[in-house]
Amino acid sequence: MAQFEAAFQAELRALESTDFGAAIKAAKAQLALARKARDGIMRAIEKSADFADYSARDKELKAEITALEDRIAHLEAQQAEKDATPPDIPAIFEQALHDLEALLGDPDLVARANEELAALVRCITLLPAPESKDGLAAEIHMDLGSLRSRVWDRDEAQEQAL
Repeated sequence: MAQFEAAFQAELRALESTDFGAAIKAAKAQLALARKARDGIMRAIEKSADFADYSARDKELKAEITALEDRIAHLEAQQAEKDATPPDIPAIFEQALHDLEALLGDPDLVARANEELAALVRCITLLPAPESKDGLAAEIHMDLGSLRSRVWDRDEAQEQAL
């Protein structure tokens, strides 16, 4: 639990040090430019320009717009996490363990448990540990921001259901 809390606090400090406002502003400016460029293509086509001449660029701009909209949504979600009330770390840890235990106990839900673990565990590093019974130690790097947002999303859904 102490390691989990230390890692969670480190993740929160990293979140606190990020200037999401500036990143959101920059992404919105890029989005405005991409939309303006696409509007220019549409105006040219409306004035009888051949769409085939602009088709490839239009597809590029559509993809860029979608990517920027997704990035903005992600940054805004991270900003909301940053602005949220500090979490009850032991409760989050306990809930995550409880959820995984319940999922692993039901054969029909093992696939979902794998998804939960994949979202939670960033990577696992095996290290030599001569003092260990099998000579190895595992270092688990977790995506605690993902865990925090999943718990909050579930809590909000439960509140709305009530």
